[in-house]
Amino acid sequence: MQRPVFSAIEPGNCKPRACIFGGLDVIVSQNCREMDTYMAEAPFQRDHFKSWVTVPVRWGDMDAMGHVNNAMYMTYLESARIHLFAELGMERPMDDAHIGFALVSVTCNFRQQVQFPATLEIGTAVERIGMRSFHLIHGMFWEGTDRLAADSSSVVAWVDYAKGQSIPLSEAMRALLERMLAPQKK
Repeated sequence: MQRPVFSAIEPGNCKPRACIFGGLDVIVSQNCREMDTYMAEAPFQRDHFKSWVTVPVRWGDMDAMGHVNNAMYMTYLESARIHLFAELGMERPMDDAHIGFALVSVTCNFRQQVQFPATLEIGTAVERIGMRSFHLIHGMFWEGTDRLAADSSSVVAWVDYAKGQSIPLSEAMRALLERMLAPQKK
């Protein structure tokens, strides 16, 4: 007996369809209420974000399943990070050629499928500033809407590449990052 599988999950649309990834059946939660709740949860609203970049989805961004490949989200997030750094005048190392940013970690929660043609607006804000690193949050929205396609968080460290270690953020850098702090959640 063939097991039911789900390929295209959107809120209110938990209908079984054949789905094969690398030759293996993939089963996604059969509890539609659970999936709908997860997909509809928006951890951030547009007003949380301080920096915005528009990213057009290209035909080549899609995979064999007909939606944007998960790896492309990382490229979109990179564009958003670099845009934030440029807005702050931090797109190039501030002190020396061997000092700069390093992405330490990134997570992405895929809320809804994105397919070509589409245009995404990606909001970015600083969530927290540490001694040697800072945390960013990102929201990917369909252009001109409050519809969240994905949300993400990342940690970026300030690094001395010659020494191969993180170094303290300068007071000047901290002041720039503070301008982009997200409002505190209640």
